[in-house]
Amino acid sequence: MRLPKKLRLPLAAIAGVPLILAMGASPAQAHIAIAYHGSDYASVSSGHTFVTVYDKEADNNGVYGVFYLYDGTTHQVGDPNGSASGGGSAGFSAGVDWFYVCERNVGCSGVVNA
Repeated sequence: MRLPKKLRLPLAAIAGVPLILAMGASPAQAHIAIAYHGSDYASVSSGHTFVTVYDKEADNNGVYGVFYLYDGTTHQVGDPNGSASGGGSAGFSAGVDWFYVCERNVGCSGVVNA
């Protein structure tokens, strides 16, 4: 069957839409999740197994992140050197499900899904 010339281009465009949409979507897009409390923050890597915690305020309040893993365990990771350069980090074999960051004597951020 031969299509009329007037229909060839519109039909080709319509047929290509699902292909273009499929190319741009993936089931689990990589991302980094971050929880902030003021300037302090904790983050979870795109692979969900590596975490960092940074104290960015020179206020003598320590900063730590609380990480709830998919295996049901909870881990706390702090910034060992306060607001000096660098931060704290840890790697886990089970992925992080959700987490939050706290500043001692001040409070905590909301929960962030990893």
